[in-house]
Amino acid sequence: MKRTHSFLKGVILGILVGFILTVGISYHFRKPLLQKIEHLKETTDLFLDNTFLGYTAADFEEGVIGAATEHKELIVMEQEISVTTTITKAGLANLEIFSKSKDITMVGAGVYTVDLSGIRLSNIEVDNEQKVVRIHIPHAKLQYVNIDFSRTQFSDTEKGLLAFGDISLTTEQQNELQVSVEQAMRQELETNENVLKNADEMAVMKTWEIFQPLITSVAVDYRVEMVFD
Repeated sequence: MKRTHSFLKGVILGILVGFILTVGISYHFRKPLLQKIEHLKETTDLFLDNTFLGYTAADFEEGVIGAATEHKELIVMEQEISVTTTITKAGLANLEIFSKSKDITMVGAGVYTVDLSGIRLSNIEVDNEQKVVRIHIPHAKLQYVNIDFSRTQFSDTEKGLLAFGDISLTTEQQNELQVSVEQAMRQELETNENVLKNADEMAVMKTWEIFQPLITSVAVDYRVEMVFD
């Protein structure tokens, strides 16, 4: 009985020693491997932190410049305008009683555009901290004026006491009137601060609609801001 007890004790002790040795050997080999993996992870994180600076303007260059080239002179706004001109026909001896006058109101529209043909890589600015791509564009400008002659209005002719008939214009006088009215319209449309401000606001909106999808196609969580040069 005593021998049997000693034998069992030896078997159990042997199993325990074997288990301890197995665990020790396993841990001996795992520890360096885990250390290597952890070291590799730390090295990789450090590499990414030090070398990945986010997106650059070049990442967005192809899409932005391609769209800018496609649209070129982008129409952003039309502003209606009217100009009233008084034409007078002097009578005999320039006396008022022989003179006639009439008001002519002409209606037109100024067309404002943004020239995107000059957009280059230098016009693209990337803020990775704010996740914003800023595209610098020129201010909106008056491109041309269209006069809608179908909407021209004529007042009744005012006549002196001894003046008769209506006022008629020669072809040359009509051309001169058209040039004069167009110049007056252009002058107003190019200097009216409120109109220019509205044109710029429309320029921001129209260009944003073009470029925002291009930016998100490259960086889904980035947004575009339009900035005037």
